[in-house]
This record gives sequence, structure tokens and C-alpha cells, in this order.
Amino acid sequence: MKIKYIFSIPVFILLLSAVSLGFSSYSFSIAQKNQTTRDASFEILKNLNKLQLFIDTYTYTKKNKDDYIEGWSYVLLIEDLSEFTSCSSDANKLHKIWKENFNSLALERSNKKLTDIINKIKKSIKVEIKELR
Repeated sequence: MKIKYIFSIPVFILLLSAVSLGFSSYSFSIAQKNQTTRDASFEILKNLNKLQLFIDTYTYTKKNKDDYIEGWSYVLLIEDLSEFTSCSSDANKLHKIWKENFNSLALERSNKKLTDIINKIKKSIKVEIKELR
């Protein structure tokens, strides 16, 4: 009888440590995913603001037409980073709208379309950041 009690304590401690290790690993995994999402979200917000500045500058100052590559770099980076967030479909829409309108950035209509999708992505990113734990 005494031998059962002697072995039950180490077994209990072993089970407790295994459960503790499992929970710790799970917790670290969730924290790492949240950190990746947070980092990607802030990078997206920064690049959305740069893209908006690029679009507005082009629309209102009639910037040189050879600068489209700069705009493409923002759009493609936003699309790539969106894979780590929940706004991937909106980033794909941004890419599509940019592709259709980058040649006509001087027009208010193009500026409005791009600004609308940029604001939609910003809003969803901000909500996602607030919901991270």
C-alpha cells in the first residue's frame, strides 16, 4: 500500500509537468501568431499611408507619370503582408483597383476609388489590432 503512494506522487508530478509544458507551448504559439499579425498590421498601415500620400500627390500636383513603380511597390507589399491578417481579400481588391486605375491617377474618380479601399483596409486592420490578445 505504501509503495502505491510513493509512486503516485512522481507520476502526478510527471503528468502535471507534461500538462504545464503543453499549455506553455500552446500559449507561446498563440502569442507568436498575435505578434506576427500585429507586426504585419502596423507595416500595412504605414504602407497604406504612404500609398495614400503617393496617390494624393499625383492627383493634386500632377506628379511625373514615370513614378508608378513606387505605387506598385506599396500595393504589392500591402498585398503580401495581408496574408498574415484578415484583410487579404481587401488587399486583393486594392491590387485590382490599382491595376485598373494607376494610369489615371490624375482623375478624381480614380483617387476616390483607391481612397475608399485604402480606408476600408485601414478600418479592418485597426479592428483586428484591437481584438488581439
